[in-house]
Amino acid sequence: MTPRNQRQIKATQFVTALVAMVVLSLATRAQEQSQYDRGTPPQHAAGVSSIGSYISADIGTINVGNGSLNFRLPLGNVGGRGFWLPLTLNYSSKIWSARRGTIFNPDPAPGHQEPVVWGQYSDDPAEIHNFVAGGWTIGAAPFLKARGIGINPVTNNQNGCTDYQWILVKLTLVLPDKGEIELRDDQRDGAPLSSSVFPGTGCKTQDGYRGKLWHSKDGSAIVFINSNDNGVVNGDLAGVVISSDGTRYHFVNSGSSPFGSTNINHMARCDWVEDRNGNRIQIAYPDGFRVIYTDQLGRTTTVADGRSF
Repeated sequence: MTPRNQRQIKATQFVTALVAMVVLSLATRAQEQSQYDRGTPPQHAAGVSSIGSYISADIGTINVGNGSLNFRLPLGNVGGRGFWLPLTLNYSSKIWSARRGTIFNPDPAPGHQEPVVWGQYSDDPAEIHNFVAGGWTIGAAPFLKARGIGINPVTNNQNGCTDYQWILVKLTLVLPDKGEIELRDDQRDGAPLSSSVFPGTGCKTQDGYRGKLWHSKDGSAIVFINSNDNGVVNGDLAGVVISSDGTRYHFVNSGSSPFGSTNINHMARCDWVEDRNGNRIQIAYPDGFRVIYTDQLGRTTTVADGRSF
């Protein structure tokens, strides 16, 4: 036998052995799969209840920015006929947030504004309808909130208020699990604008023109169309949010907004959700304790706390 033939035989034997090792390795890995392996759905894994269980990576996350723990547990679905909203029990450990502002100090005369910083318990007005306990909420649809920020405060002694050099109104889409997506106006892409005098007050607390169109910057391709031109600046958040898959979320104002863009702490609730095929789920808020979902088949689901019974 020539050396060349011997090399060919050895190469063939090596390849055969390598293939056998790969096959045995795959078989071993298949035997080692468990309910914690992402390749095996929990409801199909041996030893797991037929109602399913939760893989830790699918329950929630830890925000590396603020250290908060967030997770959500599915309770069911609202809807049918190819379109539904997941109803979830959500938890966030971030129930306190930092606030910064100014306070008037009369000493020494004639007084002056001093900066202050404090911690504030979560005050999202939407939690009136989905609040369960500290950090716990039930959610199916998002809501919108807007807050005004004044930059470079200057005491206005003539009118007894604080003027600002620039104003920035921030619009945020808050998801059911309390995740947030910031939206920026198409006019200035979220840049602060020179303040103007709010009518009837003599105080420079009014934001500039930001139009009707807002967009996300995180790659989610979400847009918001305000029902009224420059409405967000004045606390009017009525309009429609459109997601990248064509789902439309319609929002109506809740409550009233204080005067001036810097005093805005306003929100809007979602009163219907519609997919791109026209299937719509209606959402009603009859009182402070209940939310009623009516799907496209006319079926209703009510979420309520004990005070409503």
